[in-house]
Amino acid sequence: PEWGSVHTIAQDHVDPNLLFVGTEFGLFYSQNGGQNWTPLKANFPTIDVRDIEIQRRENDLVIGTFGRGIYILDDYTPLRTNAAELAQSEATLFPVRDSWIYVEGDLWGPFGGAKGSNGDNFWHAENPPFGAVFSYVIRDGLESQSNARRTREIEIEKEGGDTPYPSWETLRAEDREDDPAILFIVRDGAGNVVRRITGPSGKGLHRVAWDLRYPAPDAVRLSPPPASPFSNPPVGPLVVPGQYSVTLAKRINGVVTTLSEPQTFTLKP
Repeated sequence: PEWGSVHTIAQDHVDPNLLFVGTEFGLFYSQNGGQNWTPLKANFPTIDVRDIEIQRRENDLVIGTFGRGIYILDDYTPLRTNAAELAQSEATLFPVRDSWIYVEGDLWGPFGGAKGSNGDNFWHAENPPFGAVFSYVIRDGLESQSNARRTREIEIEKEGGDTPYPSWETLRAEDREDDPAILFIVRDGAGNVVRRITGPSGKGLHRVAWDLRYPAPDAVRLSPPPASPFSNPPVGPLVVPGQYSVTLAKRINGVVTTLSEPQTFTLKP
């Protein structure tokens, strides 16, 4: 930025044109060797950034602030892809980092979330999401028929045009439409589907974590079961270590369309 001092700079160890700088008013990155800069805003505050370190094995960006805070951007490798390249495709699924497979521990007991019953003064920090993390970009976002119609009507209203009430057939089609969905289809090394999970379908960059489990074997319920503080949501068994692949797809009115080539990754014990 034109105002504010630059305190630290780091260069990506794979793409020399990818730079990170810490300034008096936040964190910025450049994909073209410093010709243009973009702020990194994903839940990151406007704060004095004094130090940047790159963890090369995991491709993590570690940021130290003047307030003695530490922030970690896990697996920043999607930033190595130029934004102009992403605009050429409806959706892009980035390479998936190999993941460790283990059983998560329940350190502090079942009550009170991550802090258990230790009280608000107990300090803790969040861990990265468990499992295999899928990073992807949706260029335009998926819209339902009703949302797409309303978007068109807003543009017409801005120009002073008329937006008549939709017909009965249009309203019926909108009411019966299944919500558009983004799907991740996970397969094992033999090509068998082990899991299908959904993700955000809005425009922009998203991340979804697969918990490395098969679907829960519990019977389907039309109504939610009675809530109990001693029970956990149903989960399936953990998959075995090995090589897996994931494909990005979209589902519109029940029709599934593939949006990406499969990305392979390894689950390590």
